[in-house]
Amino acid sequence: MENQTTIVFIKPEAMSIAPKIKNYLARAGQIIHEQEVTLTKEMIDVIYPHLSPFIRTATYTHLENQKVMVYLIEGQLIIETILDFVGRNTDPMECSNHTIRRWCANVIHREPELLLCGTAFYYQNYVHRAQTWYEVVRQAKALLNMELTEH
Repeated sequence: MENQTTIVFIKPEAMSIAPKIKNYLARAGQIIHEQEVTLTKEMIDVIYPHLSPFIRTATYTHLENQKVMVYLIEGQLIIETILDFVGRNTDPMECSNHTIRRWCANVIHREPELLLCGTAFYYQNYVHRAQTWYEVVRQAKALLNMELTEH
């Protein structure tokens, strides 16, 4: 079985514990690139293309002009592995106890934190992860200006 690559970024609400999250991510696969990035609206539009205008505005409020730490991680079945490591649900408290999102919710806030962004509530879920190879390619181009090809 060949290796895959995926993309992950630590959101602003978890940047204070980025080294701990990085260590956890490194258990899933090999970190082959890391870079701090300041998010723009254009990047956010690529990362979250399916958001309704209502939620998109909240996402801009929360993430635009914020620094995030971006990682490319390589390993066998790494996209699925990272989904399991980070958590498959937007709400951290709906994720399994062993996930990064649930751990961050417990460590940083002791309970899930909802932000009011404009007129929408926004879950602080600490880490973004791509769910498909298509997302990995688009997000690597938008965030890192890297062209990825399948292995």
